[in-house]
Amino acid sequence: MPHENIACRLALTWCCLWLATTTCGAAEIAAPATTGVAAISIPAGFTVELVAAAPLVERPMMAAFDDRGRLYVCDSAGVNLRGPELSKNPPHAIRMLEDTDGDGRFDKSTVYADKLVFPQGIVWHDGAVFCSSPPS
Repeated sequence: MPHENIACRLALTWCCLWLATTTCGAAEIAAPATTGVAAISIPAGFTVELVAAAPLVERPMMAAFDDRGRLYVCDSAGVNLRGPELSKNPPHAIRMLEDTDGDGRFDKSTVYADKLVFPQGIVWHDGAVFCSSPPS
């Protein structure tokens, strides 16, 4: 998945989607009923493709691409605990997704960081992943 061949890539954290340029017109795409989202509106020139799903990532919250096309995804543990409980045994993680065979779909998932209290932001900048998670 060489990023120089892609005009625009965006991660939609609710289902880790990849937006790639094409020649199609504007469209509205119905989302799966399990997402709780009725539809996604995309501008002319874009398509929506599922490039990662379970078991690579279970409950994506937000994501960021690095300069090699890997996707760092904050993956929720699926728990609803209060702050003190979360701090005792932080359950969330960041997974690094890779497309090892170059077909445009992620096929490898590695735990990049774990024991996060509750990730609230992630960005790739200048060769590093930065993630905000209380209390830091």
